[in-house]
Amino acid sequence: MEAESRLEKPTISVYRAASARLLASIGDISIGALTRSDVRSAIWLTELESPSQARIGLISLRSALAAAVHEGVIEWNAASQQNLAPRQNRQTRVMSDDEVRALKTIARESAQVKGSPGSVILRRLIDILFDTGMVISEALALRYGDFRETPDGHLVVRVSGTLASRGEMKLKEYSEDSSKNRVLDISDRVADWVRDEIAVATDGPVFESTLGGWVHPNSVNRWWRKMVRGTGLEWVTPHTCRATVKAALVSQFGVAVASTLMGYTNTR
Repeated sequence: MEAESRLEKPTISVYRAASARLLASIGDISIGALTRSDVRSAIWLTELESPSQARIGLISLRSALAAAVHEGVIEWNAASQQNLAPRQNRQTRVMSDDEVRALKTIARESAQVKGSPGSVILRRLIDILFDTGMVISEALALRYGDFRETPDGHLVVRVSGTLASRGEMKLKEYSEDSSKNRVLDISDRVADWVRDEIAVATDGPVFESTLGGWVHPNSVNRWWRKMVRGTGLEWVTPHTCRATVKAALVSQFGVAVASTLMGYTNTR
């Protein structure tokens, strides 16, 4: 597993074992705001191939174990002696124009296959990601009410929030003065299907789960990996789309404008 090649296997093993014991206590007592679902989700993250997601899981488990010690549920946090590998700053690879076209073609063809879960969502999501450079959790938080017609008949979208998970997915709205709260142009291709959906939809999620709620980013990641398997684009993730848009904006408009459009709070 790639995550274990960058994070020491003993570290992951200790965290999982300690957290598994902790699960037996959660539910009968309160450990901060933690639930069994929170801890299970964190354990699940440590099993993913992505080093960054595995690290998030380990950090969440460390917090859970520390809270359990503080509240007297367990006497000692075994994971406290395990050092996490330092986060490495590495530049995300940017896609070429040909690779972008190839990914869109793969998504379009996948959406035409019956019984392919999430394929229609992925096709539309990829178009929006390349149009706007949104973070995946921002794109999945879009509602039809976030789209507006300009006086000249052009459709734009407001990035008004992001999805946050504490057991279940919830919308976390950006404040009006947040740099993340921004209005972005979208292509005619996206505008066409958005207008069609707005004609029949209420102000619900643009990307809706089969149960009628928000689509979880983990579901998108699972569908995504299946879609790109064997295509030569296995290295591409939703974040790669954002990095590609950022590079294009910086090249065309400079760092300051690109940072504003991407919703950064600084220009680094």
